[in-house]
Amino acid sequence: MASPLHQHRSRSFTSRVCPRLQCSPRQIGLDAHSYNLGTNSLSRRQHSSIPTQNIFSPLQCRTVAPPLTLILRENGQPPMVAKIPSEVITLAKFRRTFGVSRTENKRFLFKSTCEDDSAPFQWSLVTDDDAVLPLFDGKITAECRHFNDSD
Repeated sequence: MASPLHQHRSRSFTSRVCPRLQCSPRQIGLDAHSYNLGTNSLSRRQHSSIPTQNIFSPLQCRTVAPPLTLILRENGQPPMVAKIPSEVITLAKFRRTFGVSRTENKRFLFKSTCEDDSAPFQWSLVTDDDAVLPLFDGKITAECRHFNDSD
């Protein structure tokens, strides 16, 4: 038989948690005994459908990749910069990001590592929309050149 103090604490706890619910703490899945013993937390009654979790286990953090910086430079204009989630970027995605239509007379030269190590970098012409764009210093940097059909 529970002591009068135990019964009083159980009722007041139940009424604070759910005042309209007329049930015992055991029915709502709480162990009032550990509450009455002065512990800092309520223990959950073991139940097969409720998964248990160790609150002291290390958190499983999902690593979030930093955003990828895209830079587009056009004739004498300030550079346009976009930061997008890190992923493989194709020329088609690059065009969509900056709103450049395929029908416009523009060519894109992308900064990349120099293949023969004769310079710190090189400009690579990319014309295929499905081509994966090169990264240089963790960014995709492009120069846009306008051309005429006669060029």
